[in-house]
Amino acid sequence: MPKELRNSLDIKADDELEFFLGDDQFMIKKRITACEFCKQTHYVMNFKGHRICRECIEKMVEMLKEDGYML
Repeated sequence: MPKELRNSLDIKADDELEFFLGDDQFMIKKRITACEFCKQTHYVMNFKGHRICRECIEKMVEMLKEDGYML
């Protein structure tokens, strides 16, 4: 990938990229590896296209329990 394009897309040498191939398109997207809520990068997992860390999942579960949801 040309340096000018990497610079314009803020892609660094150690960034992870995702590649998508459609009917008549080829797309490259920078993979976001941080939690979407707290930006932490440890113990991050993908849930239905969203990156969420274990700590935020645990906080969500606690909130659900406090609101009376049975888990």
